Amino acid sequence: MTNDWSLSPSEAIRIYNARFGIELSFKAYVHIIGGFGYHFWMKTMTKIRRGTGVQYLHKASDEYREKVREKMHAYHIFINLAAITQGLLNYLAIAKTEQVWSNFGGWMRTIRKDIAPSETVTSQALKKAYLEYSRSKKDPLSFKKFLSEKMEAAMNQEYCPHCAYQNS
Repeated sequence: MTNDWSLSPSEAIRIYNARFGIELSFKAYVHIIGGFGYHFWMKTMTKIRRGTGVQYLHKASDEYREKVREKMHAYHIFINLAAITQGLLNYLAIAKTEQVWSNFGGWMRTIRKDIAPSETVTSQALKKAYLEYSRSKKDPLSFKKFLSEKMEAAMNQEYCPHCAYQNS
């Protein structure tokens, strides 16, 4: 577990336990939220062969470097939004445990309603609740109208099929 002999056994176990929690959070970030599932393409990007990974940006034009900066900015926004999403799922799982379990609707061998649900369960409960909300007659004017207008505007623009980033 460690090569630091100055740690007490209980301290080493505590640190290893924290590492395990970090690994589980990272796994949820990748597989449930898709935190690193970005594919932002840039039409003007110079083609490079697989495995080389070298681009000499200092030799590129100012306009090309600016496009690369915009692409990197899109990466950062995507990763940060995924982290915020994971935090919101954790918050909802802890603060609204009862509502999450009541909206879950999936099958599990054992549902323990006395503990907070996982990010997966919370995500599925939110999807189910959103579908029910979008089909209901409640709130027909304000929030639903706002969402439908935003979604319609997004569909009318040219988007990458794998992500919500407009091609440039």
